[in-house]
Amino acid sequence: MPVPTAAQGTTTIAGSVNVANTPAVTFASGATIGISPASNTVQLANTTANPVPVFNLGDALQPFQAAANSTQSGYNVSVVDIATVPAGYRLAIEFVSMVGQVPPTQHVEILQITTVTDPFGGVSHDLLVNAQPAAVIGDALFRASQEVKLYANPGTTVRALFRRNSSAGDATFGVTISGRLVPVV
Repeated sequence: MPVPTAAQGTTTIAGSVNVANTPAVTFASGATIGISPASNTVQLANTTANPVPVFNLGDALQPFQAAANSTQSGYNVSVVDIATVPAGYRLAIEFVSMVGQVPPTQHVEILQITTVTDPFGGVSHDLLVNAQPAAVIGDALFRASQEVKLYANPGTTVRALFRRNSSAGDATFGVTISGRLVPVV
């Protein structure tokens, strides 16, 4: 059972502490409570040799778009470089649009965006492939148009991979990406 205790000075207490009967805080009539810009300042200890970095990312976002095309003959896989992210920026890809045109009876199996950082690495993102009505010349058409959130670091090569179910005949593929270049802080 708890024992009421009155402490004065510095006292060590173990266990839980409950405070009861807290007094109300009152202010004199006409008192103003708030933050005064004249009285409240923030001071930074940085020097001119080591300034505080300041970025307005709203102004720094740069719209970005790039496109690439590929025609394949005798192969069923095609890889195209779309763009390389410039130094000092990260690419935020927001939308990808791809189209594939293949001979009749063939179909596109994979439409994929890959961010590559070296010959052995990277992250791949498959897009949903949709069959379209046949082209005027009778070829089969496939599209992928998708809002995405993909990121590529500085120096990264962004590539597209297209794969069809046969290597017979010619196939044409196109890809467009759009998004923003964001400064790397």
